[in-house]
Amino acid sequence: MTTKIRRFTRRELYDEVWRTPVDTLAKELGMSGRGLGKLCERHGIPVPPRGYWARKTAGQKVKRPPLVELSDPNSPEVTIDLRLPTPPPNAAGSETPRSPAREFYERQLVKIGTLTVPPKLRKPHAIIERWLKQEAIDREDARAPFFGRRTTLPELSTSIGRRRLRILNVVFRELEHRGFRISAEHGPVTKVTAELGHDAVEIMLLEQVRRVRRRLSEEEMETSHFSSRRRTQTTEHTGELELRVTSSTAKDVPSTLADEGDDHLEGRMAEFLAAILAAAAYARARREEYEAEQLRCREREEEERRREAERRAERARELGLRQRAEAWHMAAAVRDYVAAVRTAAEGNGIDLTPDVLEEWASWALAHADALDPLRGGNPTATTLLWTGEPSQGHGYQRSTSDASLGDPDWFWGRRWWLKG
Repeated sequence: MTTKIRRFTRRELYDEVWRTPVDTLAKELGMSGRGLGKLCERHGIPVPPRGYWARKTAGQKVKRPPLVELSDPNSPEVTIDLRLPTPPPNAAGSETPRSPAREFYERQLVKIGTLTVPPKLRKPHAIIERWLKQEAIDREDARAPFFGRRTTLPELSTSIGRRRLRILNVVFRELEHRGFRISAEHGPVTKVTAELGHDAVEIMLLEQVRRVRRRLSEEEMETSHFSSRRRTQTTEHTGELELRVTSSTAKDVPSTLADEGDDHLEGRMAEFLAAILAAAAYARARREEYEAEQLRCREREEEERRREAERRAERARELGLRQRAEAWHMAAAVRDYVAAVRTAAEGNGIDLTPDVLEEWASWALAHADALDPLRGGNPTATTLLWTGEPSQGHGYQRSTSDASLGDPDWFWGRRWWLKG
């Protein structure tokens, strides 16, 4: 890691800290806000007090203390050298590529421009107006003497509550202006759902808290169930707000903004709105990618079904051809058998009367003609002649079942006598 030197005069550094919040300027310079504050204090440079940028954003006039000139005539301007660390270039010599969501976020940030929160709540959104009316009703119910007077804590009329309402009012109106549908749930943590078409972005506005350990008093130690316990941990409210985008978003897009010293949320609303729009675009891209993958899966399944249908149709055609060939051979065998029976009857090998023989021969030859695909049908057809097992001595039963499509031994119950 190398270092570079950036040189300021007292006057230049004074102008910078009053033009840009200390924490933001410190990040640009690659140092901490506390370190920059100590540097200014060491050189007698006044910095903005706490709450200065919030009051300035709200349009209030705040006096700026002048820079006291040094009394040393030989050095009217003191030069301040800041040794700023710079990271070495990577192996490829290029910056880390930004994601499409990050590029979209930066474009939206430029497009939004400056977005301020007014110092007073004027024309509240319908959701906020409903919250205010409900709190007024709860306050009236608390004063009703039916169950005795009760005290309620006015959440919305406190200083931090008014800040929350003013921030949410700006967020609601800006999102609705861009086509979002807003639904919100009020409480210690305000949960907001912003829907745009088929996509939704979830937002949270909450007050930051910190955990503090304190020593138990004598009375608390006496009433405690644990005799060895000397300390307890409590939660304290800090009075600082935090905005979060709880929906999934790209890693290089900020999803949390909070009060940081004098840099309040009121001056960073454009960043948060751009983060919401980027999260919505990210959700839309993921949904479209998922739908495209589902469409590809359905197309693959449909193609597989089509191929399977073609394979089954081809197997049926082959089986139909084999059935006709075997039926033709069987018809020829029946005719030969009839001729052999007649020859045997003429040679007195069989004791049959001519009438009985001719009746049987007519029936057998008619059966052979019915089997022969060359007689009274289309010999080039490939449809199945019969499916299923043979019936009890009455030919074949026609069935729509395709359980025997792949069985070549279908004819005349050959499966029976092949098994012995």
